[in-house]
Amino acid sequence: MKLTPWFPGTVKPVRVGVYQRCWGGGGIPDYSYWNGKFWGLLSTTPTCARRHMRYESARQDMPWRGVEK
Repeated sequence: MKLTPWFPGTVKPVRVGVYQRCWGGGGIPDYSYWNGKFWGLLSTTPTCARRHMRYESARQDMPWRGVEK
């Protein structure tokens, strides 16, 4: 799996879908679903991120990265 570079939380993705997000400090990235308006709850797997996509994350400003095709 090839990943994009990290983007700052002030920049939002162009496409909807699951992305890696990171609290910072070199921690293990979590996953969230971007629906075009807001980030869903943080989850430990992409599958769980899809399940939690309806619930808005309290943290909308975290860095994120996507999967390159």
